[in-house]
Amino acid sequence: WYPPSPTSHGSAMGFTWLYSMLKSDARVALSDGAITWSWHGSFVHKNVMLVFLLFGLALVLGFEHRRRVRRAALFSVVALVVMSHSTTGLAALVVVLAFVVWIKLLQAERTSRRAGFMFVTVVCSAALLTVGTLSIPLLAQVAGKDATFSGRTRIWSACWWAITREPLKGYGLAGVFSGVDLPPTKEMVRQIGFEAASAHNGVLDLLLQLGYVDLIAYLVFLVPLAARAWYLVKARDPLGTTIMVALVALLFVSITEPFLLGTFSMIALFHSAALSRVPRSEVRRRAAIERAH
Repeated sequence: WYPPSPTSHGSAMGFTWLYSMLKSDARVALSDGAITWSWHGSFVHKNVMLVFLLFGLALVLGFEHRRRVRRAALFSVVALVVMSHSTTGLAALVVVLAFVVWIKLLQAERTSRRAGFMFVTVVCSAALLTVGTLSIPLLAQVAGKDATFSGRTRIWSACWWAITREPLKGYGLAGVFSGVDLPPTKEMVRQIGFEAASAHNGVLDLLLQLGYVDLIAYLVFLVPLAARAWYLVKARDPLGTTIMVALVALLFVSITEPFLLGTFSMIALFHSAALSRVPRSEVRRRAAIERAH
């Protein structure tokens, strides 16, 4: 299996730059009747462009070995994210780059020392999570958001109320937020205080549309993919880096945006690719990891 070419993605990124510079409406966004600065190119929304950029970044980090091209791609992604004026994008970029550094450190460790490395990682992650949770009001203020993260906490609460009414099968594709006079959307709008465009969370979006049945089916694809990608990372296979970076980016962005269901095709594509690269024999898998070191 060969991944989409980083060069072809670079051409698409070049088109995004050109389109953004030539089209005035590609550099602004309309929100609550106010026009704000927000580069999004030919994409309908800046966060849709963000998924495209992060997917391209994952491909470049995994398969592009020319230093100048890698640097140019990294600069382009960072610049477009900054110019999109997306708080989610900037946070996702920081998380992805930190994760890439962590992967490189892990791969540099000897196999015998990886258990200790993982223990330190877990401790540091728990500490960061605790500090981050306690600092949410401060982080929101720094990001220019209110304590509800632009109303997201109210949206999440209303979504959970609706999910508890139809937990197994949900309300169908686009069954919520499509008609404000229809149940349960009418009651959700009353609880939120305004008409929300989406659940603003990947898991809640899945549960609202297709219920727990779909969430379980999604995990059936996602968990084995992450396990195989983790093996490929340890075996220094570039596909492992690409998949893990893409998954981390997708899961992080899905904290505040409903992108899990819409990117399932990417999950399925990676799944078949990883399956073909991971040996079935445990002996062969261990040998591949040993050869990588």
